Amino acid sequence: MAHLILASSSPRRKELLQQVGLEFTVHSPDIDESVLENEQIEQYVQRLAKTKAQAVLTLKPQGTVIAADTSLVFADQIIGKPESKQHAFEIWALLSGQTHEVLTGVCVANAQQLLSTVVRTEVEFQILSPNDMEEY
Repeated sequence: MAHLILASSSPRRKELLQQVGLEFTVHSPDIDESVLENEQIEQYVQRLAKTKAQAVLTLKPQGTVIAADTSLVFADQIIGKPESKQHAFEIWALLSGQTHEVLTGVCVANAQQLLSTVVRTEVEFQILSPNDMEEY
């Protein structure tokens, strides 16, 4: 079996693979995550997952790579990672009591084949108080 590589520094992705008993190493590639002009959100997360997988395969061509990229979407806009505690509170206030989507592009690749998909999940947030936000 080829060596399995997780192309992500996400502790959650690492935890998921460990929960199913997979043995793997982690190599998180540094890629440009800018949204391209006129790029749809589904295309964006799928492109980033593929780009991460291909970047790792360039360095580890004998491996099998699992890569993913997740974006939170509200009102057809990508909500990026918070840059500060204050920014996190602003995002939570925006999402409080609302429904938003989480899109994840997933790619599994080796030297012979590249498979990818996008998973879309609808998330309904409860109304968050400032205390809820602080505790989180």
